[in-house]
Order: sequence, then C-alpha cells, then structure tokens
Amino acid sequence: MFHPIIVPPIGYDRDGYDRSGFDRYGYDRDGFNAVGFNVTGYNRTGHYDGLGVFGKRGDIDKPGVNCEGYSQRGLDYNGRVAGFKYTCTQRTREECEDLERRSNGRIDVISFAAAKQCDEVQCHDTCGCRFTGKLYRFGERFTLDCMQCVCTLAGTVECHCETPTHRKEIRDLSRDEWTEFHAAVKRLAKDGYASQWHMFSQQQSAYSPHSHGSSAFLPWHRFFLRAVELELQMGGHCEVAIPYFDWTVDVGALNTSQAWQANALGGNGQGADGCVRYHPFQDYNTPWMPCLHRQFNTSVSLPDAVDIQLLLREEDYETFREKLEVASGLFHMWVGGNMLTSHPAYDPVFLAHFAYIDQLWDEWQSRHPDSLLHFPPEQRYVPMEPFGVTADDVWRNTDQLCVKYVTITEGVPCNITLPNYGFDSDGYDLHGFDKGGYDRDGFNRTGYNKEGAFDDRGIYDVFGYDREGYSRAGFDSSGFDRYGFYNDSYNRDGFNASGYDRFGYNRYGFNTSDITPFGYHRNGSYVYGTREDGLGIFDKFGYNRFNYSKLGYNQQGYDAFGFNIWGLDHVGCNYYYLGPFYVLHKYWADVQLANLTEEKLKTIHRICDPVSQLPIWWHTCKRLPGDDDGSKFKQCFEDWERKHGLDGKYNGPKDPVTSDKIYVPVPPEDRLCYELQLHSGCPLGEPPITCVKDECAGQTCAGFPDAVCRVYGCGDTCEPRWYDGETGQWVQCKQCTDKDGRLRIEGDRWRISTCEYCFCQNHVVTCQEIDCPPVTCTHPVTPERACCPQCRECLYFGEVYTEGSENGNVTCEDVKCPAVDCSHPATPKDSCCPRCRGCFFEGRRYRNGHVWPADECRKCVCRHGDVKCSTKSCPPLYCATKPQKKPGECCAVCPKDLVTSQDCVYEGRDYKQGDFFQSLQFLLQ
Repeated sequence: MFHPIIVPPIGYDRDGYDRSGFDRYGYDRDGFNAVGFNVTGYNRTGHYDGLGVFGKRGDIDKPGVNCEGYSQRGLDYNGRVAGFKYTCTQRTREECEDLERRSNGRIDVISFAAAKQCDEVQCHDTCGCRFTGKLYRFGERFTLDCMQCVCTLAGTVECHCETPTHRKEIRDLSRDEWTEFHAAVKRLAKDGYASQWHMFSQQQSAYSPHSHGSSAFLPWHRFFLRAVELELQMGGHCEVAIPYFDWTVDVGALNTSQAWQANALGGNGQGADGCVRYHPFQDYNTPWMPCLHRQFNTSVSLPDAVDIQLLLREEDYETFREKLEVASGLFHMWVGGNMLTSHPAYDPVFLAHFAYIDQLWDEWQSRHPDSLLHFPPEQRYVPMEPFGVTADDVWRNTDQLCVKYVTITEGVPCNITLPNYGFDSDGYDLHGFDKGGYDRDGFNRTGYNKEGAFDDRGIYDVFGYDREGYSRAGFDSSGFDRYGFYNDSYNRDGFNASGYDRFGYNRYGFNTSDITPFGYHRNGSYVYGTREDGLGIFDKFGYNRFNYSKLGYNQQGYDAFGFNIWGLDHVGCNYYYLGPFYVLHKYWADVQLANLTEEKLKTIHRICDPVSQLPIWWHTCKRLPGDDDGSKFKQCFEDWERKHGLDGKYNGPKDPVTSDKIYVPVPPEDRLCYELQLHSGCPLGEPPITCVKDECAGQTCAGFPDAVCRVYGCGDTCEPRWYDGETGQWVQCKQCTDKDGRLRIEGDRWRISTCEYCFCQNHVVTCQEIDCPPVTCTHPVTPERACCPQCRECLYFGEVYTEGSENGNVTCEDVKCPAVDCSHPATPKDSCCPRCRGCFFEGRRYRNGHVWPADECRKCVCRHGDVKCSTKSCPPLYCATKPQKKPGECCAVCPKDLVTSQDCVYEGRDYKQGDFFQSLQFLLQ
C-alpha cells in the first residue's frame, strides 16, 4: 500500500502568470485568487468573514482555503506549496517502487504499511496541524511544556522558546542528565506495544520510503528527532535533551565505547535471541517488551573523523546527503539487531545516532552560509509526511526548532570534586570491597561471606547482575564498571585506578617505584651508576626533545595531558584531569582538522581497516532511487579511499618509552584510526619525515644566544628550529652576513645611508631606498641626517620656524589695529597698522602737507590722513567744429585755437614743429 503524491503541471509566462492569469501563489495581477479573495481574506467589495466554518471534506471558506489548508489552485494559505492528491492501493513493496520509478517524478511513495488494508490506515490530509500525535485547528495556539506553539494557516506548527534545548555529546552528560534521559524514555515506553515509544517506532518505519534515499533524509529526521524530544520533555522536563553519539571518537574500537555501558545506552545483545539483557531504559520488574535487540558486527568499518571532515567540505547538498546517508547505514550495519530491521527507531541508540547525523548537517550548514541555495528547489516546499512541515520549516535548528548542539568537551562543568579511585576513609575501594575482598555486608565477589553463606540480599539476579546491570565485581556485560574501567583494571586511556598505565608508568613517567626510565628518582637522585650529564637527553635548561622536564612538566608547568601540579588546565578547569584523555585528543585534533585544506587532509592516512561497503540488499531495503546496483554508494567508498587511504606502513607508537629512555604517553591513534603526530612536533597535515643530516650541526642563533636548536622535519621541510629554553616557544634565528661581515639575525634592519636601508630575510640581505610617506602639512622640514621631510617644524620663505606653528603648517593671524579717525590713513613700512600722520590714496603713500595733481583737472593735498582734492572749472566754448583737448590740459578748446607759435600751417594743412613734407603742387606735377 502506498500514498502517492501527484504534482500538478506548472507553466508560467515571463511575468510569472499562467494561462488563466494567476501567478505561482494563485493570485491574479490585482492580488485576488480564483474565488475572488486576497491573501488577507478580503474580496473586491471588502467582505471578510475569517476562515469560516468547514463543512464536509473539500469545502472551502471565503478566503478560498479548504480544511486541509489548500486553495482551489492547489496552494497553501501562504501560496508556498502545491496541494497533493493522496491515494491508497494494494500493492507489494516492489510494485510500489516500480510505480514510483516509472512515474518520472509525478508519484512519490510516502509510506508503506505491511499486512494492512487501505481502510486501516489514514490516506488523506488532516484538517489542521498534526503535531506530537495530536491534531490542532488552523490558528490554534497551544502550550507544550517548554514552548509556545501555533498551528499556522499553512498547516505547519511554529514554536518559540526562551532557552534552546542543548544537545550534548554522550561523554559530556553528567550522571543526573543520563538519569533524566533514561527516565524520559521509560515514560514513553511504559505501555509496551501501545506506548508512545512504539508509535514513534512505527511512524519512522511507515514513512521510511519518504525519509530515505531522497533530499528529505536530513530534514525529515531532524523534525522526527524534535517531535520525540518534545514528548520526552512532557510533564515539565524541559531539561531533557537527546544526546548525540559521535562514534568517530571510538571508530577504531567501537565495541569499547562508553555508549555501550549499562548506565549509558546499554550494551550488546546476548544469547540466541540477541536481546540486550541489561539496559537503563527498562525497569527491573518491567522488562522492555518486546526486548531490545542488538548484534554488534565488528567487521564493519565506519568512516573516521578525517572522512567526516572531507564530507563537510562538499558544496552540493545532494552529494553531502548521499555520503552522510551511507555513513549512517554503516552504523546501522555495525549495531545490528533492531537497527537492521524495518523498525530501527525502537532502539534508543537510533536517537543518539541521528542526533549526530543532524549535528553534522548543522555543522555543514554553518560552514556553507548559502547552503539553502544548494537544496533542490523543487523539494524545498514539499510537505514531509506525516508532519506536514517542509524542509524550509526546519532549515535553521536554533531559530525554528529551539535546538542547539554543544561541541564535545564544552558541555561539561569547569570544576568538579574529583572522584577517589582508591580506598575511601572506611577502607573500601571504588567497587565497595575492602582489601580482603569483602563488601560492607561481608560478601565477596563470588557472593559468599566468610562463613561460607551465600548472598541472599536479593540485590543480584540469577546471572549475578544488579538492577543497573552490574555484576558483583562491579562490571557490566561489556566488561566496564561505572567509572569506565575495564575488568582488567585499565580504562580506555590505558591507566588503572592508581594512575599507572599498562607498562607501569604514571602520567609523569614514574613507575611504581617512583623511578623514570632514565633512572631519575622522584626524591631528586639517580639510580646508582647514572649521571644526568651522561644521558644526553636534556638541554641546558633541563628539558628533553619533547619539552618535558625530569618531573614530567613543560616550560609552562603542564604535563603531557595539559594539567599543572594542581590538576588544572590552562583555563583553570579540572574536569578532565583524570580523563578520559582520548576525548581531549579528539577535540584538539578536530580543531586542527577543521582548519586544514582538502589537500592537507589527504596527507593524513587511515590506519584502521578501510571503510566498509554497504551490501546491495541495503540499497533495496532503503529504496534508493536510481541506485539499484549500488553505483552511487560505491562512488562514496571510492572517494573515501582515494582521499583518505589506508597507510599500510603505519608503525605507530605502542610503547610509551622511547629508544633514548624518554616517557611519552601513547596517543589514542588506534581508537581514532589516524596518526595524531602528537609528540612529533608536526601539525596535522604535515607528516613527520626523516632528515638525512643534522640540520642543527654548527648552527648558532645570533639574536638568541641561549636558544635551543632542534631539527624540524615535517611535510617537505627539514630545517633547524630554535626554542627559547625558558618558555619553550619558537624563536626566529635565521641570520645573514652584511657587506661589512657582520652577523645579522632574521628580521633585522639597518641603514647604510641617509635614504637607503637593508634587512635580513630568509638568509638573504636585501637593500632598498627608503620610500618616504607623503606629508600632510604645507611647509615640512627635513631634519639633519634624516631622509624624509617631517611635519615637526615649518620652512617658510627660507626660514625654519617653530614658534606658533603646529605639525609643519604655517598659521598666520591678522594684527588687531586701533581705529583711526581719518579717511586715508597710511601704514609705515615698519608697522602693521595704519596711522593718520600721512595719507594712502589710490595705491600711493603721501606725507603730511604734500600737494599733487591727481589728474589734468584735479589737485589733492594730504592733511593728517585726510586727502582733499579740488577740480579746475573750464569756460564754455562755441566752436564751429567739435572741441578738442590739448594733451596735458584739463579744458578743451576750439580747433582753430590749437595752433601754437611752434606749429605751421601750409597750403591749408597743420604741421608740427620738425615735420617734413612736400608741396601739394609738386605732387600734382
């Protein structure tokens, strides 16, 4: 039986309107839909009556929306998505898949209900919003325990919260947080087959065709997780959150993960039925029904953190989703049991696993701010059944779903009261036994007291386990106790409760006799016959090539795990002082990996078995379209192997004592599946190499004479590197020889002339002229023995000034002169202000009493700054022709009066004295 979605054909003109004149939201050019109402519910006459009252299925209200929230045009109230037609038919699963393939995308199989008739399942839309198993009316507001929600007119539920739900990695959960999560799952599963837990399992199974093998894989499971989480929080338990299980932390030893402890997610199945006998989601007297099945398949190899980092660099959503779905499938294969059936969500580990898948998607979204543009646009607004929400509704975890992920190691408190793994004040160890091997009631690990009587307290069942799944000796079925120690007495870091590793050394390199591998005793002495100066492993500052002293601390006072003598790290926290250290290594490595380029990531080789391939039957089971032969998944494995291949020559550290007798803890490379290069001095992405010669031989450090030289052989670089012996920090010691034979250190600068300098860089001396910066003042000065002009003084008309100037800018002010009572005062040459002792008239100075002609007709006189001028009066003229002025005279005269005694008149013409001329008679001959 299937529920196909039939998508109506779409065709629009260049303006966005179809042949009927409606746009893709179902509105015409005036903003009204096919039945005459706009998006606010008003028609052209202004009539409005809200949503109206719905009658039989299919009726529409005045705004033109039916009870399912779709208009006659097939669009929701916001005009975002098309309505779909749901039908039910009796077919086999193979027939359903074949129908979907042949439909060319016009039919989508939404769910498959085995062994049921069509009238037994819901195969139609609901009128309103279905959320957390309940149906809400359009516009209805309701309160969940931790959020305020509303059923929108688009048929989706929008919720708001004051504080987001913080999902932590499983190793960061406190004991109280684990207890709250266990109790919440118990509440949902308390009624067996009729429980809410079983309903969620059935829901995930029924809609698996819709939620796998398509772009909906990630958004569907994101909302499913939140729906389950909201049910877990019911009853005011807002602090409950689904933890995420980052299985790359243990990918090389997944069967020993903390996740499988009896007080976490429970362990592997046991016996012929494969049931998990002891897990924290069942009550002692009410077993999980049906039982929880698991069957670990340790032959399956999962991607490691490097593979995941390469995956997060994928730009295309579909490529990212397909590879992530492959990784998810491999985890299902590894866990087995319920996780391999059609009802994987019955196992609580499903939630923790898909929370990790969602966390990776969340990380991918943060790295690709335009990620929404890479999502298939034709699927963005398609409702995901049975929730009715779209991918667009769940795209932002924090803003839309009130969910936030906490980075591993950042979800723990800073400081705690450190547990006592030794004997307490009453003489009992962490498992409750005294040194004689008896508990507080006098029973030993086999259940007998000193008198030989068997334990009848009723604490342990017939298999010897208590209500929490721990044996009399204190270990669960996976072999670990409540504190993470295995039954061989060592924890996942390889240390026992006394702080010694499997080789007998503590974190500082001392054995149980307080002696280091090189013979140093904690009391400050050496074993007989050993001299420190003969060891050759410490520099003159007392530190070895790993920068640790004889006591196991570096120059900053921190041990190999980053804690000082008081048990505090560099930010003053003690939470991880006793471990687990491999979690810290995972965090430090992730920080480096996230900042590497893809090419650098490819240099990091895998040291575990290659990533396994999913079997063909998995493709069929998860109905992956277009991948019947598994070609897409095969490409994923080939990409992983090509980009992060197996290092067949890996021979990493197995012994914490080096050949020169230095102790360094063995890094958790086998657990993480790649080489950490932890004590090599090389960053990830630059693998250690062997340098053919001693690069430090004969080298000196001019700038730091006390610096310590060590050979740096990483990536493709072999060179000497210098360390400050007191701080352990690198110092620059590249040096050059100048033309005078002087030794110059790297970065040194010196001047060889007024306007030329040299500097030492990469063993090379480079000289160049000084490039003077532009000045911002008007009158700069170039100081003596300087090259560039400066704005500290002023050069003005050949003189250098300092008084009254600022930054080389000449500033002048007008002198305030007293007022004068004359009309034409004059300013003396040695003065700024005008005075009434002379006159200044028409651009010239005149002394007092001076008389001068201003022009032909005026005479002026200067009297105490005032100028008095008089004008000559001319007599009237009565000339036969136009009067004329004689040069230098004021008054005009008649032309006949212009002849003077020195001029001549000849043959009717006037001639000036000294003129030469010829007679007109001569010219006419």
